[in-house]
Amino acid sequence: AAVNPHTNRSAEEFLRTTDVVYEECANGLATLDRIIVSVNSSLADHTRSYLVPLVYAYWERFFKMTFAEFLRCVTLRGVTAMQLNNNLGQFLLKVKINDALKNSRIGRIQELAGKQIIEEAKQHYDSMHSWFSAPLQLLSPANLVETESNVKYEVLDSNCKNFGIDIQGIKA
Repeated sequence: AAVNPHTNRSAEEFLRTTDVVYEECANGLATLDRIIVSVNSSLADHTRSYLVPLVYAYWERFFKMTFAEFLRCVTLRGVTAMQLNNNLGQFLLKVKINDALKNSRIGRIQELAGKQIIEEAKQHYDSMHSWFSAPLQLLSPANLVETESNVKYEVLDSNCKNFGIDIQGIKA
């Protein structure tokens, strides 16, 4: 089987860009550590407790940016929705449908027939149909990453499942 050159470029791009985010977060955490070490010992416990939210903020930033970069690099490959792994395809289809409903100001797809003239309804369906075969475009990949403002293992696992990343394979 031939190797897709876009796959290697996307993987290299992902590693390059996530290295920058990793370095930024690692440097930020190192700075927080230096602050704690440099504070008078009588204030160290208070300082630690005040800085805990910053530690979580760095973790959340790394988490969100790494997943967003993964999605951005998937789009760099120029693949269609039909070429995605099933989990990622289903997740992005849900996002596409929810966005279409929100843009039409309706709650359920059945309401499309009652709210608009038939030509507008056809445009929505044509847009959905073309989405399956057009190269994937994600305008704001970071908005697709859920952190619940407190990145727990369950949140990491949920994002991995949505994006079709085998977390057990990574652990091995």
